[in-house]
Amino acid sequence: MLKLLLIFILIPFIGFSQSEHKGTDFIIFNNGEKLYGNQVLKKGRVLFLDEKSYELNTVMFYQNYKGNFAKTSFGFQNRIIEGKVSFYSSSFVINPNKALNPFTSWYTMDYSFVKRTSYSNLRVDLKDNVSSMKYLYTYRNLNILGWGLTGAGVGITMYSLRQAFDQSFYIPNTFYAGVAAILSGGIILQIAPRKMFKAIQAYNNSRKSKL
Repeated sequence: MLKLLLIFILIPFIGFSQSEHKGTDFIIFNNGEKLYGNQVLKKGRVLFLDEKSYELNTVMFYQNYKGNFAKTSFGFQNRIIEGKVSFYSSSFVINPNKALNPFTSWYTMDYSFVKRTSYSNLRVDLKDNVSSMKYLYTYRNLNILGWGLTGAGVGITMYSLRQAFDQSFYIPNTFYAGVAAILSGGIILQIAPRKMFKAIQAYNNSRKSKL
């Protein structure tokens, strides 16, 4: 009887605690405070958490039925990769491998900050993971090679065109070599960000294995 009495007494409290955390929508403010609710709606410069309203400039992150969003220099961007390192992008490309552009993407670690997804930033935050650092070094080297080939190709092409004008529009072979260098550099620069994606992926996978 005593056990049954305790169960009946505890049921309302258990139900209350479950309903209290039932909502999956939330807001994280600039000061780190986090509020859960049943519904987050964005209307202009205001966020509504259930019946309460908050100025958008006080919010760093929010999550609702549309996804998880972080405040960046380009406004709130959608999360594409979820993990210890979460990745956000202004791109509508679903594949994060293709969406990762250092100029239009950001990342955060446990909602503690929002940083641009750059080699210099990731090198600091992922430094305790060997695999991630290898990918980042490969990204750096590919970037240097890509920009080097592109720059050299532009220089060779411009010089070749100048020669062509001086020689009655005769196009020298160096012109084609310059174009080839530009195209090769462009391809490498498209491939390089994939290594940055691999660095983030390796870091997240290593954290999962430790759980």
